[in-house]
Amino acid sequence: MQEKLESRTLNMSKKVKDLIVKNKNYSRAAALFVSGQICDSLSTYDFVSKFGSSAEANPRVRWLIENLGNPEGILADNLLTQPLILTGTYFLNKFVKSEKGLNTNIPLGDIALYAFGAASYAAALYNLNAVYNFL
Repeated sequence: MQEKLESRTLNMSKKVKDLIVKNKNYSRAAALFVSGQICDSLSTYDFVSKFGSSAEANPRVRWLIENLGNPEGILADNLLTQPLILTGTYFLNKFVKSEKGLNTNIPLGDIALYAFGAASYAAALYNLNAVYNFL
């Protein structure tokens, strides 16, 4: 029984590794997106700490911050939205490359993640400029 479980675990980890290796461009886009989200979250924390939750432009994040508190609301938003965005863009790539999809080689999921990552960095810069007035 133990050997069967270990064999399954090794097989599963090999599948995950193969998935990451086969999708290097998606992995880069996902890394950019997640790092952008981290920067945006940290700068949002500073921004909301200085100006209050009413200054937050995103109504979902504002509602979470008002009901859960400043760091908890931002964390809850990230835990809710990031997996959805990463999964959605991954399957967008799969749909585009499938026979039923658009049948093109353009990685729309990767492009979407790069755009979301760039938007996250732009939001982080906006928040930091509002807090520290460096621009």
